[in-house]
Amino acid sequence: MASWFELPRDIAQTLLEKIELPQDFVRFSLVCKPWLSVAREHISRLPYKLPMSNFLPIENPLPMLLKPSIEDPNTFSLYCVTNNKIFDGLYAPEINNKWIVGSIGGWLVTVDIKGTEINLTNPLTRKQISLPPIDTIPNPINDIHGANDKFYFVNKVYLFSNPVEDPENCIVVAFVLSMQSIAYCRIGDKKWTKMEKILPLAACDIIKHNNILYALDCSANLFAIDLKGNIKVTLVAQYNRFANPGREGYLMDLSGKLLLLQRYMGDEQNSLMTCKFEIFELKEVSSYSDYYVIEADDREHDADEYATEDWVRHNVDEIRYQWSEVKSIGDQTVFVGYNQTMWFDSRRYPGCKANCIYFADDMIGWDVSRVYLEWGDEQGGRDVGIYHIDDDRIEPFSGFSSCPLAQTVWLSPILG
Repeated sequence: MASWFELPRDIAQTLLEKIELPQDFVRFSLVCKPWLSVAREHISRLPYKLPMSNFLPIENPLPMLLKPSIEDPNTFSLYCVTNNKIFDGLYAPEINNKWIVGSIGGWLVTVDIKGTEINLTNPLTRKQISLPPIDTIPNPINDIHGANDKFYFVNKVYLFSNPVEDPENCIVVAFVLSMQSIAYCRIGDKKWTKMEKILPLAACDIIKHNNILYALDCSANLFAIDLKGNIKVTLVAQYNRFANPGREGYLMDLSGKLLLLQRYMGDEQNSLMTCKFEIFELKEVSSYSDYYVIEADDREHDADEYATEDWVRHNVDEIRYQWSEVKSIGDQTVFVGYNQTMWFDSRRYPGCKANCIYFADDMIGWDVSRVYLEWGDEQGGRDVGIYHIDDDRIEPFSGFSSCPLAQTVWLSPILG
């Protein structure tokens, strides 16, 4: 009997044209490399109702909004932002009873409800990669919630490099405790390495830019982190005008430029809803001043007493950066939420709106629990929409409905 990869190309194409369900298209693509090639070359001939036809053949597919199903917890739906369609019934029991603590490309980072296991999961292919158990992080007890709340110990996880294509260089970084400590590992490690309270204030985001790891705290102070040898944290830029609880910060590498997106919460009807964004670019200034290297041994203060100015400072090279406001991102489109921030050239994606920020819910686990206790089920997944930078306007997603306690997170339909 001949192997599947020996099937004539025209017959494989005919089979492909009969596909109606997105999960069947994914399965077809994974049979063998020749079938994957057929899918990519002829995907424009697939039925329009197949959502993957707009995304899989291009190198950088546009993300869709994932929402777990309440009726069947083993399935989830995907919302397409370009045509406002929802595709239900995608089967992925691997994310049932899991809390999503990160998303990059086609991968979700999930923690089980017992707070012990943490995995990388591609819900379309159902492939999973195990990360070291949470118990291998030193002192895995959240000082905010108590010994029984390890479920909330890992707040947000970031992935640098593709875990399938480049597993040896794939670094996984997690914010833990009160968002001031970082734990990291590589694919295949047996335990996490933890850096205690490396930031003076709670962290908002982290990014790898020009081969340097940067972290942002809640006052928009930017730090460079050197993981080699003795860990050093360098204060790169300060901008304290953002020191208020009503916002989130995101770092983004846009064509070689390091950008900061500030998300402000609190409209006239609801203090938990996004009301605006501001964008800033990191720029070197002509007037030089000192910036500082903070040694690991200098961080012995209680978390509530932290302030950037109180840290031990060591004069280094006379280089200074500052955040400079940006009024437009041109034809680019940005996606933010509980994912690593992504940007796209809208001209390559019909229906994608230029100079806009597509946003989804972004709350750590304990915040979400508090929100539902105080505000009720109707809050679930509501803080989603499109922010138009040019006229400071928020546009809701047409046809998208929220559901109780369901996370909404961006997911790119990527097979690998």
